[in-house]
Amino acid sequence: MAATPSPEPTEQRRSKTREIVNSGTETFPFRILEHGRHYFDFDLLDPTKLIPEELVPVQRVGKLTLNRNPDNFFGETGPANYIEINGSMPIGKSKFSVGGALCHQKVKGPLDYNTWNVGFGYSLTDHVGFDLRGRRDL
Repeated sequence: MAATPSPEPTEQRRSKTREIVNSGTETFPFRILEHGRHYFDFDLLDPTKLIPEELVPVQRVGKLTLNRNPDNFFGETGPANYIEINGSMPIGKSKFSVGGALCHQKVKGPLDYNTWNVGFGYSLTDHVGFDLRGRRDL
C-alpha cells in the first residue's frame, strides 16, 4: 500500500490509527544502513539532506508490523519540575558583572539532577550583554 502525504501530521496519525483498528495490522519494510556513520564527513541522519542509496546502501532486514494502538499512551508520563535561581551583581562601576545560578530538575524516575554555574558578564549597551559561564553537575 502506498502512503499518501498528508498536509498535517495529526491527520496522518489518525489515518494510521484507523487503519490499524479496521484491518488489525499495518506492515512496513524494515531497513538499516550498511555503513557506519564514521565513514563520511557528513551526518547520515540529517533530515535536511538527501543522500543517494548508491552512496549509502540500505539493506532490508525484515518487516515492521504495527498490530495494535497503545492503550493509555500518556499513562507513564509523570510530572516534571525545573527550578532555577539566578543572581548577579556588578563589579564596581564597570560594565562587568559576576553571576551564578543553581538549578534543580525533578522528574519521575532516575533522571533528577542538580547543577550550578558561575560566570562573568559584560554589558555592551544598557539592554545588550553577554555572559561567559562554567557549569558543574552535582
